[in-house]
Amino acid sequence: MSISWRVMLLMWLAQTFLAWVLPLVVMQQWDDVWDYLVSREAVSFALIVGASLAALQSIFLWPVRKPGLKRTGRSAWTTLGLASFAGVALVIALIASGIETALTLFNMPELLEWKTVFWGLVALQAVGWATATPLLVAFSRRERQEGTLARWSARLLTGTIVEVVAIVPLDVMIRRKHDCYCAAGTFWALAICGGVGLFALGPAIYLPILMKRRKRWYGGHCEVCGYDMSGTPNADKCPECGTGWRVVSSEASGA
Repeated sequence: MSISWRVMLLMWLAQTFLAWVLPLVVMQQWDDVWDYLVSREAVSFALIVGASLAALQSIFLWPVRKPGLKRTGRSAWTTLGLASFAGVALVIALIASGIETALTLFNMPELLEWKTVFWGLVALQAVGWATATPLLVAFSRRERQEGTLARWSARLLTGTIVEVVAIVPLDVMIRRKHDCYCAAGTFWALAICGGVGLFALGPAIYLPILMKRRKRWYGGHCEVCGYDMSGTPNADKCPECGTGWRVVSSEASGA
């Protein structure tokens, strides 16, 4: 097993552990901590969440191919679709927390039932996802896939952290004013941020390590066919395909 996959394995174990203990922190069930942790529901929930996040992260990393002569890159549509879905989910979470905060601050009555608001947010999520995915693919079309995925996972992780920092004070205020806290928009916003953050954290850790190792490989091979140029580092063109490698500057040629 390579060191990169060891990092991912540790990440999968860590996020499963978080899924096991995080409900305790959110629901503040400190009186029966051990009973909760050894309960069948808590263990099953942690295993399901951990396995689901590992599967989504694996799909996200699917286009990353092994460098070599065979250039059969996999499509990035699925993984960029996951990135756009997570990004739109963060926007939906921000909208939900904003609505809940406005209702609480101004003591406004709930004009719509929770089910209506829920399905409205789901419809908004679907429309945003369908719109953002092709735009994201078009924006990232000419870049190396692992670099694209690393950048978007880092942006998702950064957006999650910023959003959590903004929502937590609002969530504390709303928690004090509501008897039924689970139905609050900030609660669901934090739940969405937690899921998106864990999803983005795995690739955000794995891909920079992978890119650092691959940078050395790409630096010594033809970018077109992957031919090893270590024997002819000063060549103008690749002797294998005749089109790749890099152009030698006039100063280097004169020297």
